[in-house]
Amino acid sequence: MKDASNYILTELNTLLNGNITYSGSTVKYYALNQEPSDSENLFMSVSSSYAQGDEGSKDSWLIPYTVNIDIVNRVNSLSEKAVNEVSSLISSAIWPTKSTLGINASGEFSPIKVSITSRSLPESQFNGLWHIRKVLELEILIKQL
Repeated sequence: MKDASNYILTELNTLLNGNITYSGSTVKYYALNQEPSDSENLFMSVSSSYAQGDEGSKDSWLIPYTVNIDIVNRVNSLSEKAVNEVSSLISSAIWPTKSTLGINASGEFSPIKVSITSRSLPESQFNGLWHIRKVLELEILIKQL
């Protein structure tokens, strides 16, 4: 099976970059190896894409990939409202309806199923701001066409 990492990251970039708005502002999207600027208070960052073995059969290859999306809000007071709402907006972009995925098939790969688990991380304080974080872990089952 071919590696679908670039396909997945490209699809997530197309789906999320510039398309998630919170409180009238576009939430900045950072891809792998991009560092958020100090002036960005609310942003999302894709931190990894890796395969977890295969679920192949004699007829097709099915590979589960995991991608982490880190949502961060740097604020003066403790509140998870922004990261929770951005998390909801990301989930809605990935599943526009119950039967439709927002991640499109390419000539080589097709997403079969997406599962999302999320976890809030302990808040930390740095330079006078609280860093509120939530990580969405997407498991994307990919079929090679």
